[in-house]
Amino acid sequence: MAPMESSGTRPVGGDYLHPRQMELQGLPLIRRQFLYALLSPGPLQNESPWNGLWHLRHDVHVLLVTWRRPLNASHHRRTLGHPRFAHVFLPNSTIQESKLSQYIASIEWQIALGFRFEYTIFADSDMLLRFSTISLDPRECAALELEYGDPITWLHAELCRDQPPLAVIQKTPPSLSPYMQPYHHHRGPTNGRRPCVRDWDGCFGALHGTALPFYFADLIFDSLHWNLADVSIMVYHNALFAGRVVQYNELEFAPEAENHRDYLSFLDRWGVRSQSGSLKGRNA
Repeated sequence: MAPMESSGTRPVGGDYLHPRQMELQGLPLIRRQFLYALLSPGPLQNESPWNGLWHLRHDVHVLLVTWRRPLNASHHRRTLGHPRFAHVFLPNSTIQESKLSQYIASIEWQIALGFRFEYTIFADSDMLLRFSTISLDPRECAALELEYGDPITWLHAELCRDQPPLAVIQKTPPSLSPYMQPYHHHRGPTNGRRPCVRDWDGCFGALHGTALPFYFADLIFDSLHWNLADVSIMVYHNALFAGRVVQYNELEFAPEAENHRDYLSFLDRWGVRSQSGSLKGRNA
């Protein structure tokens, strides 16, 4: 089910891809290895399940992109020195500038490492996974916990088995953002896999190594609203991977962990100000 890969000397999409994306296509793909590219205001909290993932799992690398506070070189020396951890600090950036830089950093790190991960997983740091309380009953949740131990192990097993070019996770109703697209609000059955997903929230997505070069974001409307570049990514992916985007309804995000705080008034350098507070997008 994995997407396009070149069978000749010319990379697929060579007329449209950046040279670094084409270089990525030439790297070997290492099975059962996962890169988590996390977007966060600052260092991960001690209680965050993402914290220390690079220590606990030999199949995981973590790229942490922050915009408000960098990691302290002395306080986080052990973390910064770990071979499966990398950090990028992007001060004074918009949400979508951060996401695009997150993608670029994930490409550059894989080129530096000399291989592609089987999946690169882009996530906001407050998107904490758990087995679904909507799609599964308590007995089914207990069975998955007994077999896999935790949601990340389950997700890795399903990705390696199904090989979707892009996989997304359902969101629980308490955590729905007012900016989400309307057809994502749990209309219809919630159990089982849902291929042909029409829309999703850009807070979490697992891209197969062969799909990773085909990532496009349109920042031309970034000055109008913070969510439009996210929508452009969804439109491109729906076009590129039509019918092959899989939504795993067995997992959900913990809504109590999700942080939809107000953002600062957005893009002063463009002269775009919101009188009503609806145009927000600079990382605060």
